[in-house]
Amino acid sequence: MFGLMSAKKHEAECARLQRTIDQLTEDANLWRSQSYEADLRIEKLEAELANWRANGQLRDPKTGRLIPKGKQKDMA
Repeated sequence: MFGLMSAKKHEAECARLQRTIDQLTEDANLWRSQSYEADLRIEKLEAELANWRANGQLRDPKTGRLIPKGKQKDMA
């Protein structure tokens, strides 16, 4: 499997492997970063939903203003 190779080929193969390791590390860090950002967005949305459920308010997606929750009329 592993035969004799020149020092030049050995260095090239080592450099190739190091680039692969660096790329995989970079990809893993990027994935972690995206995962962290997604977690933050989810937490923000969950907090907004909890606020709406507790206070009856939700933000208008176009303007960002709070929308008061309408009260139900008594049916009696």
